Amino acid sequence: MCSWGVEARTKIRAIEGLVDALIWILRAAISSADKNDINNKIVENVTCSIRNLNYKLEFEVDRNIYLDAMKVNSKENNGNSLNRKENTDPTSPLVTSESKQHKANKNSTSTGCIGMKKKPFKNQSKNFSNPLSTSNKKPPPEQFKYLVPIRDHNPKPIGCELLWQPEAVSIYVYILTNSTNPITLEASAGAIHNLCACSWNWSALLRVHVRLQKGIPPMHDLLTVDQEYVVRSVAYTLRNLSIDKTNKWSIGKFAHKGLIQVLPRAAAIQMEDKPSEYTISAILSVLQLILAKDYHNSKYVKENGGIQKLVALTRPTISSYKEEEDSKEPRTYSKKINAEANKVLLSMWEYKECRDVINEEEEWSHSKAENNVKSFKSETLKKKSVEGDDIYADIEKYGNNVISMATDERRFLNVQANDGFWPSSSSNEEFEMAERNNNVNDGDALLYSKQSSNQKKKKKNWFQKKSSSK
Repeated sequence: MCSWGVEARTKIRAIEGLVDALIWILRAAISSADKNDINNKIVENVTCSIRNLNYKLEFEVDRNIYLDAMKVNSKENNGNSLNRKENTDPTSPLVTSESKQHKANKNSTSTGCIGMKKKPFKNQSKNFSNPLSTSNKKPPPEQFKYLVPIRDHNPKPIGCELLWQPEAVSIYVYILTNSTNPITLEASAGAIHNLCACSWNWSALLRVHVRLQKGIPPMHDLLTVDQEYVVRSVAYTLRNLSIDKTNKWSIGKFAHKGLIQVLPRAAAIQMEDKPSEYTISAILSVLQLILAKDYHNSKYVKENGGIQKLVALTRPTISSYKEEEDSKEPRTYSKKINAEANKVLLSMWEYKECRDVINEEEEWSHSKAENNVKSFKSETLKKKSVEGDDIYADIEKYGNNVISMATDERRFLNVQANDGFWPSSSSNEEFEMAERNNNVNDGDALLYSKQSSNQKKKKKNWFQKKSSSK
């Protein structure tokens, strides 16, 4: 229900006490003496529900009721005012003689002997910073600080407001650090991903809070798990966290090796289908953000063999490919992967050290890469204008049978609703056990679609055996 659309999410968030109960269940699980409680099915379902309720909070909640976080310039002195400005009125009693003297000295140093202004070469050289010469040992200073607003009439957040509080993010970080349930891990990373995806001040505050709660190292470790859906969810979360400059520095310096290792090897052949292109696209989205106008992160990727892998991802798919004859040919990729890999390489092209290594690759051309990115962008914009991007609106308009959706074996069970082989109410438990034995989990919902004839026969035979045994 939470994933159906805007109206469903809005109504669910408005149910009195529901969000409070969901957060309370997670609090009870992480504070339980039995550490296995964090891996049970209840926590899994609650985390998945909260992840969906966190979707597009900035646009779906009433901003007149729920206050945004406060944004404060970190360079300002401590005081009662959040936006303190210098008083420049010379007639004001607040302007002291010391400030006037300072202003006079400032003007005198900027004029020459005949009244002409000097060019402050020394000051310019001090303020100028070359990214190639500066060290990368310390993170960049924070420009702004974000504060949680406090209400006089209701100091403690309740209801829907609990979804975007720092305490909830601390729970997700704890789950990412201690849980072993892959679906719960994916949902926790997805909850952080949704909270950090918006442009309001709460998202900026939570990006900093995840870093302060040491949530980035466990995400880096999760890039090595076997379940690709966990890797994808973590990668998209790292991308949103990288919007913060300090997070970008941390992820680029310490997580670049894990990101590069997920990508397929440069000499991959057609038979190698892992990682999938969905996972590759998630990793490339992180690299695009952490390498944009960043010399040090580009250098890290170059030193760990990332350029060779990225160039291999620009090989286009051949339409006349035959599986039996060309199975040992180099692996090719879709237009989307080609364009995203070219974007990353074009970002690295700005730096000479990376440019020299890229030029050694005969498969790649700078002009072809730029044309590839432009053509893919124009094709994507045309496709969106024709088809639209609201899948749930299309489902309501045309029905489930018209919409073609890529299925995920972990979440969706492909069945045909009108075939007459649905189990009776008494055999529901046996059917659920069969799903678990086949390593198929229902996840959030069931997607009804057509099945192959072989799968139908197997299910019918299974139900016939069960009914005859009874």
